[in-house]
Amino acid sequence: WSVRGADSLHAHRVAVCLLGAPLITLALVAINRLVLLDFPNSGDEYVYLYQARTMAAGRLWHPTVAPAEIFAFNYIVQEPLRTFGSFPLGWPLALAAALVLHIPVWLVNPLLGVLTLGLVWLLGARLYTPRVGVLAAGLVAVSPFFAFNAASYFSHTFCGALLLGAACLAARADRTPWWVPVSIGVLVGWAVLARYLAGVVGAVPIVAL
Repeated sequence: WSVRGADSLHAHRVAVCLLGAPLITLALVAINRLVLLDFPNSGDEYVYLYQARTMAAGRLWHPTVAPAEIFAFNYIVQEPLRTFGSFPLGWPLALAAALVLHIPVWLVNPLLGVLTLGLVWLLGARLYTPRVGVLAAGLVAVSPFFAFNAASYFSHTFCGALLLGAACLAARADRTPWWVPVSIGVLVGWAVLARYLAGVVGAVPIVAL
């Protein structure tokens, strides 16, 4: 049944995308709003948003406010003259761009989640068969890890989408145009800036391909 269903979904992939993308986005937004309460539930998420709002205001740090110990928080560095978040800038920069463009930050990861499923589908189809692409996207879609991260403010979904995009380009039949390796380098580089360890490890098979 799953094999026949995968073949049917791929045959009607345009309709699936047009209907499925809004539904998946709504489901992830519902998890964000109703389960996670649209709240940065960890120090990581809080600092990502702090960095994003700082960059959206055209700054990389704020002047340190005395007494500094009153405002101490995990992953926020307080030097005598400046206070800043300690995480890499790749993901906060994407959130800052959303703020500048007046896109709700709670919508960014759900949209990236939908993009992730499309990229998994495409990569599976390019490396193996369309059937594999559909089944792989379906497995990712029902993963609790995927749903949680795509509804949160964590950087995992963004980093994964960047690496998947680079992998899809690397899996093209024709990789000779100059923009293909340049785009792969940009995507992998941004992934490293978002999650440096995951970016480097994920880049290895992409570069090998």
